[in-house]
Amino acid sequence: MLNDRLIKHIDDYRHENGRPSRSEAIRRLLDEALKKYGKKAKKQPFIEVSTESNPS
Repeated sequence: MLNDRLIKHIDDYRHENGRPSRSEAIRRLLDEALKKYGKKAKKQPFIEVSTESNPS
């Protein structure tokens, strides 16, 4: 479960980076974190992002 403080940070990231939903923001944040720590994601993302638009 996410606490209110973490949800606020995720929502701030979402709005500042134009992510269509909170779950998309979380996926992107996780992918960026994994890349930062030198995982396989440097060559390809762990999470495949759909280009279809989903209403939130």
